[in-house]
Amino acid sequence: MGQEPDVTIVAKSSSAVCMQWRTTCRHSQTPPRNDWEVPRKMTIERFVGRVAAVRLPGVFNPWGQRAPHDAAAGGPAARRRYLRAHLSIVDPALLIVGEAPGYRGCRYSGIPFTDERKLLAGAVPRVAPPSGRLTTFPLSLTELTATIMWKALFDFGVAERTVFWSAFPWHPFRSPEQHTNRRPTVQELELALPFLEETLARYPNTHVATLGRVAEWSLRRLGRATSPVLRHPANGGATAFRTGLHRLLRDYGL
Repeated sequence: MGQEPDVTIVAKSSSAVCMQWRTTCRHSQTPPRNDWEVPRKMTIERFVGRVAAVRLPGVFNPWGQRAPHDAAAGGPAARRRYLRAHLSIVDPALLIVGEAPGYRGCRYSGIPFTDERKLLAGAVPRVAPPSGRLTTFPLSLTELTATIMWKALFDFGVAERTVFWSAFPWHPFRSPEQHTNRRPTVQELELALPFLEETLARYPNTHVATLGRVAEWSLRRLGRATSPVLRHPANGGATAFRTGLHRLLRDYGL
């Protein structure tokens, strides 16, 4: 079993999260640099615990909350375990930063750009396949973006050396229907910046690429304006994504 979150952050609004986080940090020996500080270079286990602790309205936390369709082999503890395994790579060649988790992928798998079917197939590097279904849906969930991205990474020989993260790591949905996706707000993206910054700091020698303009915006806020932007493979963008990824890998010598 993984370590439980060491603090729970619950709020009715994004502004309230900032207020509560400041209160929590008053008792810390190290003052926060901003409203929502993530200690730099913390262990992966503690980092995932911090991610799992967040609660926001209109947002589902895959690593801290149970979904109605979670099966016995799924649930937040399993998703924390899968995310820790995914992030455990010491020196990845490539970090791809996306926008936010989707309801057919990371919401149930716990890994960005990864769906239930990919995990069941044992086709995700560093992650042991689950003992059974993650969800109670009639068929295992698949996500088109996950399928396209993993196929391209394996085709180009970099799947084992790639790690994923999201500008907004939790699943934003169109309330009250949780099986929907929406774009994170600017305020939500601002709140998530410390988690993105910690992820970048964890892999200092890794080439970084963003998937779409939302992720690019977050990287720019952290002073990483030079990170290349890949076309999102959804909505007819699969070919452009593969072409852009191939060019990026060639330019980086990967």
